[in-house]
Amino acid sequence: ISYTGTGSNGTIGHGLGKAPAVVIMKGRSFADNWRIHHKDLNGGSNAYQYYLMLESTNAISSQSNNFMTGNPDSSTIKLGTDSAINGSGRTMIAYAFAEIDGFSSFGSYTGTTANSVYPFIYTGFRPAWIMIKKTNGAKQWVIADTARDPSNVSDTVLVASNSSADWSNSENNFDILSNGFKLRATHDSKNGNGDSYVYFAFAENPFKTSRAR
Repeated sequence: ISYTGTGSNGTIGHGLGKAPAVVIMKGRSFADNWRIHHKDLNGGSNAYQYYLMLESTNAISSQSNNFMTGNPDSSTIKLGTDSAINGSGRTMIAYAFAEIDGFSSFGSYTGTTANSVYPFIYTGFRPAWIMIKKTNGAKQWVIADTARDPSNVSDTVLVASNSSADWSNSENNFDILSNGFKLRATHDSKNGNGDSYVYFAFAENPFKTSRAR
């Protein structure tokens, strides 16, 4: 979605037909941070008031109603007056993603290391691409995929929030499964005990049902 900010509370249409779970926003005519809305920020309570910054390791930030004035609905994104996403006369781009069965999943989980029982995250499909961010503390964004790790254990990640090359070791271990992914290690970028995380996942075979003939 391309739009020009007004500096006042307002809405922009997204055309998805259902509420976006994730909205990624960036200014085009000025320098500022990427802003990411995720439906589960702050545990889903008033998620619209919180955002993450894609190029930063920061925990969630809040600008109360200045960021958004409400959660996105089936037709619009409700912008507040934050100049990074709605400054008067500023040109913006926004990428909005809805959850689609068998295609995309955006959710949250709590890290746990007790008795070596680690989280399993259900997506309903085998993910081809996964991005994870800790939300209650500073930590890098991590990205895993089945192109680099086609079989388990998956242990290679890229970091969206810095310029590092692939990072591959047992700290990153997890299994990419037919219906989700399972953490196998305790690195706090993905599984710190009691820490909060959001994830973004897209399917390897993005079809809800198979088609035989």
